[in-house]
Amino acid sequence: MAIKTISELPEKLNLSNSDLFVVDDGDNNYRITFQQLIALLPCVKEFSTNNNTGTISIKLTNNQTLSIVPHDPDKLNASAYVVFTGATAQGEGAAGIVPKPTALNKYLGSGGAWETPDTTPTENSNKLLTSGGMYNVLKGYVDIQNNAGFHNSIFRGKNLGSSLTTAQKNAIAAGTFDDMFIGDYWEINGIKWRIAHFDYWYRSGDTQCTTHHVVVVPDNVLNYKIMNDKVDNKDVTTGAYINSKMYQSQIADARNIVKTAFGENNILTHREWFADATNVGGWETGGAWYDSQIDLMNEIMVYGSNIFHNCVNGTSWPGGNYTIDKVQLALFRLDQSYTIALNPAGTDRTNWWLRDVCNTAYFAYVTSSGYASNHGASGSSGVRPAFAIK
Repeated sequence: MAIKTISELPEKLNLSNSDLFVVDDGDNNYRITFQQLIALLPCVKEFSTNNNTGTISIKLTNNQTLSIVPHDPDKLNASAYVVFTGATAQGEGAAGIVPKPTALNKYLGSGGAWETPDTTPTENSNKLLTSGGMYNVLKGYVDIQNNAGFHNSIFRGKNLGSSLTTAQKNAIAAGTFDDMFIGDYWEINGIKWRIAHFDYWYRSGDTQCTTHHVVVVPDNVLNYKIMNDKVDNKDVTTGAYINSKMYQSQIADARNIVKTAFGENNILTHREWFADATNVGGWETGGAWYDSQIDLMNEIMVYGSNIFHNCVNGTSWPGGNYTIDKVQLALFRLDQSYTIALNPAGTDRTNWWLRDVCNTAYFAYVTSSGYASNHGASGSSGVRPAFAIK
């Protein structure tokens, strides 16, 4: 029987002239390339192999049977291919005969030879790229800088694991924040603890903060508490945040939840200016420096501005607006949807407290619908603190 090339076989690629297989259809032998064999796969109904002879028998959907043997033992032999099943008698699924690579990091090129992906890609190259090669390409467009400013500008949302790792702690301590971006989170005890800012309190405070840190805000409120008990059957904001029942006792459970998740030794202690006095009109009239680890946020951290805080008559009293938390957290700047908190179970939206006094009876809070509002101090609402890990 004469040997000839089947030139009329459909070609999916720009095929080379290398002949890898000999096909016997009962009448003639044909030399075909590996790519031409792949082009036949949609027509394959079933196939079998003979490992002793290296022969592959293929039955096409038109019931024609082809016998295929390797044409060049140096390129392909009986031990150099793997049969992948998946096609049914009805032709559904996919099936193929794929040679085994000579090395795990190689792929079959268009010429039927095994090639290694590029690590230093060149212009107009058709070769595959390694992840390192892709990284080198991207660096030409965005050179990743390992500092807080760069990392505060990118929202990613990657799962960072179920605990704070040693490598992550080292990257935070060095201020490089490797492989951490805004919106990334740890999922611990059923809560997503999301990165909200890098080095938010760095260099601030009456005692300068010199420790690099990552500000974290949970997606969920941790529980529901009141800001103050009623006095003479009235809501009160007397003494502002520092003298509230929230600060004095109600937030304690939430602080313990945070410490259990990350370990108390990993929580940053920094200096904060907190309001601690109000006048008869319900305005914050004074404050002082306090140590802070895990506390309620203010309106500026969430919205980027004051809305209800000290809004009475549109005038602030001395000390009432003093704060080092004067910049919106990057999380809420890049994706404002995260201002909306979930309930402790993470199954629905819920309201949550902010620490700003609005008047004699109301503290600021964020509603479950996402709008800025205020609420009577004796009402129960969500506790969603911010804190930093170091």
